[in-house]
Amino acid sequence: MHRKRVFLNIGQYYVTDQPNIISIVGLGSCVGVFLFDKYLRIGGGVHIALPERKGNKFGFGKGAYADFAINNQLVLFKKLGSPLKHIKAVVIGGAEVIKHARFEIGNSNILAVKHQMLEKGIFMAYENVGGHESRSINFLTDTGGFQIIKGGRIIKNYRYEQECIDSR
Repeated sequence: MHRKRVFLNIGQYYVTDQPNIISIVGLGSCVGVFLFDKYLRIGGGVHIALPERKGNKFGFGKGAYADFAINNQLVLFKKLGSPLKHIKAVVIGGAEVIKHARFEIGNSNILAVKHQMLEKGIFMAYENVGGHESRSINFLTDTGGFQIIKGGRIIKNYRYEQECIDSR
């Protein structure tokens, strides 16, 4: 099986019931939220830059804000027939990459995402957040497998390589 690779830039989101790989490269203070319904094999991801849209005039698309992006992803899951109780989340990023920054954007993003997950009743199956280094992720939409890369090294491989090999 061939998987199409979809790269997400700031503010972009993607949900599908097809076997794809969603990649986000260089998550610093941004947070990548990946949702997966293992029963219907629906997966999606979003590249969040800021905690909330209110008062922000940075010109990002609506998907860049945690308060909008996660809601929108859940609407798309629902359109594909997925009930909230089936959805699990993988949350990556939120580093404080700028030393001595006046604002802790990474931490604010993490807190906003966790608030959304709690409010919506979405179980966070895995998180790799905070710290001071950026990360990249590859996420399999049909299995929920993922691979996290930090500092040029793979630091977490959850059913990623095996799923890619098995699907050939």
